[in-house]
Amino acid sequence: MRKVGTPRCCALEVRVTRAGGFTLVEMLVAVAILAIVLMVAVPDMSRNVSQTQGASASDGLVRAAANARALAVQSGRRTSLQVNTNSASCGGQVAWAIVQGSTAVGCLTQADFNKRYRGATISGTGTEIVYSPTGIANQLTSDLVYEIAAGSITTQVRINAGGTTQVL
Repeated sequence: MRKVGTPRCCALEVRVTRAGGFTLVEMLVAVAILAIVLMVAVPDMSRNVSQTQGASASDGLVRAAANARALAVQSGRRTSLQVNTNSASCGGQVAWAIVQGSTAVGCLTQADFNKRYRGATISGTGTEIVYSPTGIANQLTSDLVYEIAAGSITTQVRINAGGTTQVL
């Protein structure tokens, strides 16, 4: 039997459930953390890009010197590597050019250098290295040093009197 005054059925149980998703506060915290991470990462990232551009430009100059030297040996002809100069064989200002006689075998114009190695510059002590058919740059009395600068990073490429190259 039922007691008088008691409700016939039990009271409904109300459950409050949270819909999926994030609250505004959670989103603001996530955006703030992302902003802090970006402030730390972006300067380091741009330094790495500059370092990569400088290293790539240095490697390019080393490859050009090696190609000029190998071409002199293979063809049995004097071959010159012209660096950071105005080359008539290539029709203007070049970062580097490989020339046999008056014929340009390969050129990297200054404009192409700027596109390929964004922000890098090249400067040095000499504008031409002539490799004999033996592969020796015998006209050099001292090492030639070229500086490749990209951002705050500077590397040096040294070409010695024997014709070999070294990145410093």
